[in-house]
Amino acid sequence: MDVVISKVVGMEGIDSRPNPTTMAMVELSDGTKEYAISPSGASTGEGEQHEKRDGDRARYRGKGVLGAVEAINTRIAKVLIGMSPFDLMAVDGAMCAIDTSGNLGEIGANSTTAVSYAVARAAARSRGQELFEFLGGPTACRLPVPFCKFFDGGMHAGNSLRIQEFMWAPVGAPTFAEAVRWLVECFHTLADLLKKEGHPTTVGDEGGFAPNLESNREALDFGAQAVEKAGYTLGEQICFVLDTAASTFFEGGQYAIEPSGDPLDGAGLVNYLEDLVDKYPIFSIEDGAAEGDLDTWQMMHNHLGNRIQLVGDDVFCTNRRLLAQNLPPNNRFANCLLVKTNQIGTVTRAKRAGEMAHAHGMTTCVSQRSGDTEGAEYADLAVALGSGFIKPGSVARSDRGAKYNRLFWIERLLGKRAVYPGWQAFTSVPTLYAKGVAT
Repeated sequence: MDVVISKVVGMEGIDSRPNPTTMAMVELSDGTKEYAISPSGASTGEGEQHEKRDGDRARYRGKGVLGAVEAINTRIAKVLIGMSPFDLMAVDGAMCAIDTSGNLGEIGANSTTAVSYAVARAAARSRGQELFEFLGGPTACRLPVPFCKFFDGGMHAGNSLRIQEFMWAPVGAPTFAEAVRWLVECFHTLADLLKKEGHPTTVGDEGGFAPNLESNREALDFGAQAVEKAGYTLGEQICFVLDTAASTFFEGGQYAIEPSGDPLDGAGLVNYLEDLVDKYPIFSIEDGAAEGDLDTWQMMHNHLGNRIQLVGDDVFCTNRRLLAQNLPPNNRFANCLLVKTNQIGTVTRAKRAGEMAHAHGMTTCVSQRSGDTEGAEYADLAVALGSGFIKPGSVARSDRGAKYNRLFWIERLLGKRAVYPGWQAFTSVPTLYAKGVAT
């Protein structure tokens, strides 16, 4: 007898911030049960699919998700029961077809994300597969380079820093496991440096330290000192990655990227970022301009697109329709797509967006959300997609560590087949190769 979905159950849980979020359990006719939980973002793009919340201020300060849970237990369950879990695209398509709003405004992307991952996990377990094998097939063996946050800023911390994420990328490591060891050693070294200078070592939403610093350069200098004092070579073994989240400090055509000083126009912002790239080994910048400021995006690409990786998050929202504006015959303004499942609502939608980017010579980075959970499914998605990079957040906090730990296991499961790409993950940045750095 064919295995089908026999039960779909939704519940309200909490994420790492902590705010309410949706959880889903899917049971199959062969008795297999699996669970998943949806994350939630703070810095969100206008093109993201709708996150359904109750708005009842008397309960969870208006952030409850009982309406989203009800959608799982009624409308979603009704359409999925009896379907094959192994055709995930059909399952995801059936869920999305329920909603006529165009952005999952009726049932919520937080509902569909949890159910989509729960179905995928159940299907994989029923077949005796790992999730990355079920999603990516037998050739899935590429581990992503982790972008590890060392400072939280912007909407992820109540400090002075405007840039949202300062990260290390261990591009010179031989394996994923060694890459994480390097990051952990750098993280503890940074804690020692901060304590010595009288800064607190409390952390922000994604586990990075959240001190009040005078400038972005001071943050990068601390990061550089930590790498070097931990015994690694900055620019060869470990490089810098930034997520400016520029939309969060863009107002009236001006960018207030520094804690103090005058705001910058688009040209000034590009010159500012180019100066940082000249002075520090920064090889990837995410959301360097506001999502609607495509003129500045294009200017930034003209100045930096052949030197570093330019990652689009808010400007694409993991949406193939938005991504198409960056592909021929249009002008390209980013060379990497950030992939967030809950931005687009289902696993297959997210995976197809990543595949579209790859087909047009772009790289991809699979990412967490600031309101994350103990679920590590997107670590499997990164391997299934063959993505070069993953943003789990810091190595601190167990909601972040869960993703690193899952990738430890995947590397072990793959054995000799495991590939850690290091520098080679930057396939869309020709100057890194021309310099002989990424060999």
